[in-house]
Amino acid sequence: MGTCMSGNRNKIGNDDEDKIMDINNLKVGKSDFIRQTEGKFGSYYKIGKALGLGKIRILFSQSKLGSFGEVRKCISKLTGTMRAVKILNKATLQIKDQKRFLYEIELLRELDHPNIVKVFEYFNDTDKIYIVTELCTGGELYEEMNKRRGKGFSEEEGGIIIQQLLSAVNYCHLNNIVHRDIKPENILIDSKKGDQIKLIDFGTAQKFTTGKSMTQTFGTAYYIAPEVLTSSYDQKCDVWSIGVIMYMLLSGKPPFDGVDDKQIIKKVKKGEIHVNTIEWKKKSRDAIDLLKKMLTKEAQKRVSCQEALDHPWIRKLGKAFVDKSEITAALNNLRNFKIVGKLQQAALTFIVTQLLGKSEIDPFRKVFNKLDRNGSGMVTREELLQMFKKYLGKDISDMELDRILAQVDADLSGEITFSEFLVACINPKEILTTDRLQAAFNTFDIDQSGFISMDEIKKALCAGKNIDDKVWAKVVEQVDINDDNEISFLEFKDMMEKIFNLNQGGKRDQLKLQQQQKEKEEQLRIQQEEERLKKEEEEKKAIEGGQREDKIDEENEEQNGKGLNKDDGDLQQADKKNKKKKRKKKKKGILKNGINKENAEKNEEQKQQEKIEEEEEEEFL
Repeated sequence: MGTCMSGNRNKIGNDDEDKIMDINNLKVGKSDFIRQTEGKFGSYYKIGKALGLGKIRILFSQSKLGSFGEVRKCISKLTGTMRAVKILNKATLQIKDQKRFLYEIELLRELDHPNIVKVFEYFNDTDKIYIVTELCTGGELYEEMNKRRGKGFSEEEGGIIIQQLLSAVNYCHLNNIVHRDIKPENILIDSKKGDQIKLIDFGTAQKFTTGKSMTQTFGTAYYIAPEVLTSSYDQKCDVWSIGVIMYMLLSGKPPFDGVDDKQIIKKVKKGEIHVNTIEWKKKSRDAIDLLKKMLTKEAQKRVSCQEALDHPWIRKLGKAFVDKSEITAALNNLRNFKIVGKLQQAALTFIVTQLLGKSEIDPFRKVFNKLDRNGSGMVTREELLQMFKKYLGKDISDMELDRILAQVDADLSGEITFSEFLVACINPKEILTTDRLQAAFNTFDIDQSGFISMDEIKKALCAGKNIDDKVWAKVVEQVDINDDNEISFLEFKDMMEKIFNLNQGGKRDQLKLQQQQKEKEEQLRIQQEEERLKKEEEEKKAIEGGQREDKIDEENEEQNGKGLNKDDGDLQQADKKNKKKKRKKKKKGILKNGINKENAEKNEEQKQQEKIEEEEEEEFL
């Protein structure tokens, strides 16, 4: 991560938060680390090949196609992680379209769901806007549907996809966000061998007010809801689009077809679906019942996402199997999770949400979906209570439940989000590697001085938040134990390990160890300085010794030369010159030999490293 600009960290559409008077009310979440990164995109990422067709068309309204952009693979120079980057050229965009794209980023910052694409950071330079997201290698759902055209998916396969899609959109609706362009092209399959999906492209998404109709016409002909065409609709337009996708998954055909968009839209306005054809004869009654309820023409009578998630067809087919031992392990981790300081909480959140790979997250995603019984995208207090009773075989007291939520619920929403669940459940011993701790340290060390100052901590934890001075004093007290107003990497590493009981010891032991580490650092500096002075002294003595040898040789040669004939004198003179040349070369060697040897070794290492990087880059590109 590069040097980041502080921005508004409040929920979209909310007024400024009230002044925070209690440190327990200081929120820490994944959105704190999704920021605009200063500098050039190329300084932080290598750009790879295009994804899909390489071009994207940003749809801003039914009557106006937006400008071209592209989506490409990229690789982080800091961590080596493969990601995707969505790029828009400002020269082809109007100012209002640029603002809409930045608004999309703000929406994605606040969304935290396992079936919504994760955004990491963004760049906004003079020519282009870049948004860096997770990389999904399974391709578009549209491509998979094309492969099965005329055949469709089994009910089990379709149920798993529709449940995930309903859960993602239900989560959006609960946060007053409507997508407005749900289609197979905007649904990615997470991996080539997996069945997890990701909803993408929130370019037409919008915050809505319950009970107030929206009027702008957005969407794609096959999937657009009838009421959107009349310019008066609500969030249930998304349910219609999901119903169309369900129809296509199970039958292999679209419910409303035509030779062009005009014919398709004409059929959409009628809103008549046919499930008496041969494709539907072997489908279950539950599947057809849910389909009809989702494709009800009158939006008021159409089911909501939550009602669709509660339907028997989804309940029966919608969730993948999870081993009981994985669920009990996660519940025990939740119960045992403890956090002491806000900086530790922030650092762990950064590592979990920004640095972990899919293989590390996937087992916990399945458990989270199991705990999220109603498909809201969050684990509620009631769901947690039920799961403790079901899988641990005993009731949990209200006091114990409150304690767990107080530790895990970092954003103080009253429920556990997906990222909060990951932070609490993943074993810190497995993820707190030195490289990851260094990356977390660097994101707080904004000026890259090698130390985190108190001002840098304040920028990271408190930017955009109205915090009372007494609360900030408590934050400082948690991290600056030896009162030197800075944290070295060794102190940071020890602080993270201590907080999760990787090492033993209380606050007094922690202070003692930190002081020992400071002393070690000082001893290392002194040792390096002594070695440098010793080396300089040896070089000085060697030079002085060479000068004395020259003088002695000259005196001996002068005395011996008196008894030599002319020829012998010439030979002595030549020998004298040769000796001087050798001594000069020797003296220069004393000064340069070590340097030359060191440079040669460095050059060889650099050549080898450059060769490796060239091979890796060639393979990547």
